[in-house]
Amino acid sequence: MGEELRVPAESLVVGNADAVLAAAAAVILVLAGVNVWLVARVSRLSRSFRRLVTASDGENLEQLLHAHLDRVVAAVERTDEVANTCQRLDGRMTGCVQHMGMLRFDAFDDIGGHLSFALALLDDAGNGIVLSSL
Repeated sequence: MGEELRVPAESLVVGNADAVLAAAAAVILVLAGVNVWLVARVSRLSRSFRRLVTASDGENLEQLLHAHLDRVVAAVERTDEVANTCQRLDGRMTGCVQHMGMLRFDAFDDIGGHLSFALALLDDAGNGIVLSSL
């Protein structure tokens, strides 16, 4: 078929030294730019991290998280207490007056002005009293 053409690598570099040097310089410039960008980004992240882990009063993030966790636990305990109190009150409310009704009327035909009334006070089961005045 055909003969293989073999060219030594040294002759490619020596013959194109200017192009190889320009390519190497371009790669170095790109890498330097990437390096500057990375240094700036790490610096910003470092500042953000320092602000995150240090509070204004000097506490670090771990201390803040422990204090917050203590407050959350206390709030959960208080919420449980309030829920238990609400359950107790719900049980006690069934015997309290929950339904009221009042009716004003004329007890006699010759007296006007709706001076008579009937007042009903009932609990949740419908038990209670009716108070009337004629």
